[in-house]
Amino acid sequence: MKIHNECLTFNIPSQQNKEESSGSLKEGQTIRAKINQIAGEIVLLNLGNGETVQAKLTMPLPLKTGQLCDFLVKEIQDHQILLKPVLDDAEAIRVAEQKITSLLEKMGLTPDKEKIEIVKEMIRFQLPIQANTLKEISSLKTAYEKVSDWMHLLPLKGEDDLSEHSIQTVLKRVLSTEINPEHGVKATVNHSGTETGFNETKEKTGETVLLNVESKIANKMTKGSVEIAEKPAEGTMEKPAIEYSSGESEAKRPVPKTGFNLQNMTYEKIIFLLKNNFQGNIQNASNINQILFHTAPVGKQLEDIVGALKGQKEIEQLVKNLEDIGSRIKPSLIQDKESVKEVIKELYNTIQNIKDLAENGAVKIGKEVIQQLDSLKSGIDFINKINDYQGFLQLPIQIKGEQRNLEIVLCNKKKKNSSLNPSDLKIFISLDTKSLDTVQAFIEIKEKYVAVNFRLISEQVKNYVVKHESSLHTALKTLGFTKVDTNYSIFKDKLDLITVLEQEALFNQKKHNFVDLWV
Repeated sequence: MKIHNECLTFNIPSQQNKEESSGSLKEGQTIRAKINQIAGEIVLLNLGNGETVQAKLTMPLPLKTGQLCDFLVKEIQDHQILLKPVLDDAEAIRVAEQKITSLLEKMGLTPDKEKIEIVKEMIRFQLPIQANTLKEISSLKTAYEKVSDWMHLLPLKGEDDLSEHSIQTVLKRVLSTEINPEHGVKATVNHSGTETGFNETKEKTGETVLLNVESKIANKMTKGSVEIAEKPAEGTMEKPAIEYSSGESEAKRPVPKTGFNLQNMTYEKIIFLLKNNFQGNIQNASNINQILFHTAPVGKQLEDIVGALKGQKEIEQLVKNLEDIGSRIKPSLIQDKESVKEVIKELYNTIQNIKDLAENGAVKIGKEVIQQLDSLKSGIDFINKINDYQGFLQLPIQIKGEQRNLEIVLCNKKKKNSSLNPSDLKIFISLDTKSLDTVQAFIEIKEKYVAVNFRLISEQVKNYVVKHESSLHTALKTLGFTKVDTNYSIFKDKLDLITVLEQEALFNQKKHNFVDLWV
């Protein structure tokens, strides 16, 4: 079942009627009413207790005379009661798509499946529905899909590094240059045109080129590249024959050898980048996959780097510093955010020091390790930028001598540089453990009260955590909390930053964001 966004409202004409009608109704209650009559925007509802009320629609709803319909009592205020129709999922989807179709037609756009899907995601992310933004999102997805096919041939480091150019510019280079199976994409191309961010117009993104992407790539594969397609040079042109089942998590999929990951760049990921003012490029796409969708989170990257560098006597102390970072995160979290910043800053500087020594020839490190160092640095920068807007941290943390990954989302943070009230906080944490898999929890703090709402992977894990609940209560009370509540649920899907923020947006959605229908 799904609660519909449009509402019904009805007025209670007198105090006596108000008491009869709303005295037994409470906010959050679901009631069933019969549609007795529909006349334009006026609906006559039979509440089933001999009482009939008149409601007014502000937008059309799929209601029929004689229909029984469930309504959520959204608000009771003065002489008005706000009801929200609850429709089954199939009907709700149909109605939503009808509205989106109508909107696209008014914008002069063809309401095809792709555009409807994009608008759904834009609504989900609370973005204004504008034609130029919609086209930008579509062109970005096309560009990511096409560039992904040629990633192993692109210059992604050095003077010709394309990883931070807009993805449309990279695609134009692929389409306008010869593809050489030994040397990749030629660097001698036209560099005219300014790089554009997500919030700029589409003038400079080469939309006309993108409109014919399919045919141009097909031409390249048939004109002069047939021999390559039939007899690929070893390890070059042939696309990897890897297929993934729909249920396989992204975190389990291997990262391409380029060190960058453009796998499955969905509208969700692209719109997240847009909303948070990231440019649509290879580097940011790779970061959203590795950091937010956990193909290579910070804790895992640090573990791999330490493992690869152990035994290098020239940088033995620097490697030990990296190894100890995780053990210093926990005490720094308890102290204050400045302590956490200092630890992460030290991690970043240590990575840079190792990279500098390698580039100066003081220590020999393989190219893949250099890529890992660059990737972790970029991931930390990416997290810092997100943290300006969303209150998000991903940290390496050491548990029983092993590097694990810890994620923290400050749900109360609404805008850049906004301050948080430590006595009124809602925090989401996600911790990767060895024995309990992923442990997630929403923590709500109100003055001296704290509620910990666990999301666990199985009943077995839940039983284990329940057995140790008293230790958690004791630890929280030593921090000054006088009342502690713990609740448990079993999850099917792990929450990530995007889904956490979406849940919070829905939970905190203001009543004036709905189309009210007061009767």
